[in-house]
Amino acid sequence: MTTPDLDAHPLHPDEEFPPEALPFVPQDDHTGDGYDWMRELPPGWQAVTSWGSEGWTLGDPPYVVAAHYDGQGLGIIFGLAVYIEGDVTVTAYGSRALRDAHTDEFALDAWHQSGNGPRDGLPPTGTPADRIPARFRGPYRPEEDTTMTTPDTTPVELVRAAIAAKEVRHGKHAANLLREHGHDDLAARLDAAVRDRNGHLSARQALTLLKNGEL
Repeated sequence: MTTPDLDAHPLHPDEEFPPEALPFVPQDDHTGDGYDWMRELPPGWQAVTSWGSEGWTLGDPPYVVAAHYDGQGLGIIFGLAVYIEGDVTVTAYGSRALRDAHTDEFALDAWHQSGNGPRDGLPPTGTPADRIPARFRGPYRPEEDTTMTTPDTTPVELVRAAIAAKEVRHGKHAANLLREHGHDDLAARLDAAVRDRNGHLSARQALTLLKNGEL
């Protein structure tokens, strides 16, 4: 006896739907970058910045980012929106499992293109979700991440190390890095500092603000 999938459309759990099946749909946005787009997502949508068992970066922020819509009610529909430099593609699905499987495939291709994902063991780009190793699949759940340690790395050290590794260049990149490591309040203040300077804040300038306690 199989357990019914409660997170699925009651009649069409294995089908894709046009975006019009969703109550709200994210739109193209060429006025800012992916971080701006994520902040302005319509109701019910949530940005997804990490993926897989160790929370590898999803996409290539701020140029390529993604968001999920988790349906509720009788006609349950789930959504995946992918932003690529202002152009947005939205697909609706009859189940969370199907939507997450498509996100697995998006994550795999993005990691190959950007080089910011797992360093070892990735299958080739284009591998279907059911053939991607389990540790690279599914939403990141920090409570299940056995690689996590206590948060003894300070925000200053996080940003300094990322600059040295040439992983961040802009203040927004530094803010996203802080957010990924649980420093949400500090990331929000850094985002505000970027806006106050009309976007003209490098990662090194952000590091100076952090070191001087100016956020």
